[in-house]
Amino acid sequence: MATKKIFLVDTENVGSTWKDLLPIKTASDQILLFFTENSPNISYVDLELILQFPDRVEMIKCNPGKNGLDFQLVSYLGYLLKTASKSNYIIVSNDSGFDAVVKFWQDRGMSISRMNVHRILQPNSIPDPKKSVDAAATKPKRETAVPPAEPPCSDGDIEFDFSNLTVSEREDLLRKYLPQEFYEDQKSFETISDIMFGHDTQNHHQLHLAFVKNFGDEKGTLLYKTFRKHLSEFRA
Repeated sequence: MATKKIFLVDTENVGSTWKDLLPIKTASDQILLFFTENSPNISYVDLELILQFPDRVEMIKCNPGKNGLDFQLVSYLGYLLKTASKSNYIIVSNDSGFDAVVKFWQDRGMSISRMNVHRILQPNSIPDPKKSVDAAATKPKRETAVPPAEPPCSDGDIEFDFSNLTVSEREDLLRKYLPQEFYEDQKSFETISDIMFGHDTQNHHQLHLAFVKNFGDEKGTLLYKTFRKHLSEFRA
């Protein structure tokens, strides 16, 4: 019998990209959506897909605040480990701040990892709970498959549609404006890609929050301002 997988989704960090987990979810798996008022809005395109899979998602409202969602997600994880320690837990987030928690429980024999959605969708990406898991396996790897189509969005009168962009075209688009220090760091580059193609770029406040959460105030604001000037060129 396959091990039950429990996905704990940091919606403030990954936006609506979690929806692509729905088609791979088995009857025994759970998707727990942790959200606050700061979580990005869901588009109608995303909602259409979500409604195809009723009763597959549990929504958990968290209190807002600095790192508030993160603390509440980790607290809930501890509760679940007490009640269902044999399950396979996957924290769905780009936030490396969770890695200390992941390592803590891995050292105690629990099956826990942290991945972004693109990494989870790779074949054999989720570790076997019967085997020892190295902490490095929780780090997102370079994506090799074309990610799912993203919903169109708008900025004023500008229409956005990333659905026909290949992986290499997305990378070229990001590198066109990224400072060299970011696109030479693969982990940072993947995080930036998830933010730009997984969030509603019409909502500049949420876009700014996503960058700041992952890169801090100074670097996050720098990245936001860099892309804010050129959003019109993100038209496919």
